[in-house]
Amino acid sequence: MERHWFEPNGERISAITIQKLLNDHGLGTRIERWLALEEANAGKVIDITAEQAAFLEKLNPSYRERHVESAASGELLSVGTFFVGSLKG
Repeated sequence: MERHWFEPNGERISAITIQKLLNDHGLGTRIERWLALEEANAGKVIDITAEQAAFLEKLNPSYRERHVESAASGELLSVGTFFVGSLKG
C-alpha cells in the first residue's frame, strides 16, 4: 500500500513525489534539510521557554553550562581525567 500526503485542497501527493521535490531543491537528505534550517536561522536570536531549556538540558547535559562566557577563543579550557588502571614496572 502506497502512503500518500495530502494538500489542503485534497489532492493526493505520493511520498515519491515529495522526495523528488526535495531532491530538486537540494533537500533530499535529512542532513541537507538540517543544514538548510540551520543556515536560515543562523543569524536569528531565538528565545526559548523554560520548558524548552529543561528539555535541551535533559538531552544534552553540557547545555546547562551555557552561561559560561569567554572573551576570546581558547580562553576557557576543560580537561577531563579518569582512573583506568595501574602501571606495572
